[in-house]
Amino acid sequence: MIREMCTVAPHPTDIDRVRISVTCPECKKKHRFDMLESDWFQGLRDRNAGALMQNAFPNLAHHHRESLISGLCPSCFDEICHD
Repeated sequence: MIREMCTVAPHPTDIDRVRISVTCPECKKKHRFDMLESDWFQGLRDRNAGALMQNAFPNLAHHHRESLISGLCPSCFDEICHD
C-alpha cells in the first residue's frame, strides 16, 4: 500500500505530470517529486496487483520509492538505516 502521508496533485506547469508530496514522520518536513501521470497510475495498478515497488515504479529513484513505502525523507532514511 502506498504511504498514507502521500498526496498527489496536478503539476503546476506540466499537464502530463503529477506532483507527489510526502511528509516525513521523523523530521515532519514535506518533500516533493514529480512524475508522469500515466506512470503514477500504472504504478498504482501494478502495486495493487502485487508487484514489488521497484517493478511498479521502475523510473522512480530509489529514495522516492522508499518515501512512498515508509514516508521517510532521504536524509532521515540515511540517518536511521545507515550501513
